[in-house]
Amino acid sequence: MFLSSLMVQVFAGFILKADYAINRAVYIKSCINKNKPVLKCNGKCQLSKKILAAEKEQQKAAQKGSYQFNISIEILCNTVFIPSINKLEISINPIKFQYGNKDELAGHHENIFHPPQLA
Repeated sequence: MFLSSLMVQVFAGFILKADYAINRAVYIKSCINKNKPVLKCNGKCQLSKKILAAEKEQQKAAQKGSYQFNISIEILCNTVFIPSINKLEISINPIKFQYGNKDELAGHHENIFHPPQLA
């Protein structure tokens, strides 16, 4: 959705110019400057109006998007996410290790590391 609207905004001028090239007869019929053949407008006045309207629409959409973005940033900045810390509690628990006797530690590698056995 976002990508398609972005593509329309980027290529709006190109799309309007392509539409003018395809439908030139319609643009010439709706031309404002029909009474002034010296200008040789051929409907380009209608094309320029449509391009200006598309640019204004893009600016409105950009302003609307930036306005909504600014509001959301303002809300995020005013919201406190971290609870206040009134009292710092530190608890220290000693770590207890359990050591085996030397006989258990000396022979551990023989029991774990051995080649695979075929059954």
